Amino acid sequence: MFNLIPDDWVGYAGPWIREIAKGFNCFKFLHFRQMIVKDVDLKLLGRAQVTCSMTLMAYIHDPCDRDVMSLVCHKWYEIDALTWKYITIAFCYTTSPERLRQKFQHLESLKLKGKPRDAMFNLITDDWGGYASPWIREITEGFNCLKFLHFWRMIVKDVDLKLLA
Repeated sequence: MFNLIPDDWVGYAGPWIREIAKGFNCFKFLHFRQMIVKDVDLKLLGRAQVTCSMTLMAYIHDPCDRDVMSLVCHKWYEIDALTWKYITIAFCYTTSPERLRQKFQHLESLKLKGKPRDAMFNLITDDWGGYASPWIREITEGFNCLKFLHFWRMIVKDVDLKLLA
């Protein structure tokens, strides 16, 4: 059998996308290999675009790269927020619990570090901070998928533990 189409041929995916968008809305993945796909055509397949972006985000593990990708457009920012499962906050005062809940609603694991390492050597007073109460209040209200919660060098009171139970 002969292949009459050269290997470096690039075709337009537009007609295919328009036909798929008319009647086939159950596709989970669409692959257009060696075809030109225009933005106008991708708007017809908004769902497929989101699925492809989510698939792409799942393979990027470096936090710096994910941050850059989430700046591409608002939709990628939302997809980035949906695909994060594990977060480590190195210092609990760098962000607020409300901000964490706004962006990452589907977290499975959260590591939260409170006082600096100097507190282990009694270089910081005991009443300096690192309280887990505001974080625990936000966790009980907004994180339904959370399976693991790690507090490092934080003050957790009995009232907070009752809230978590």
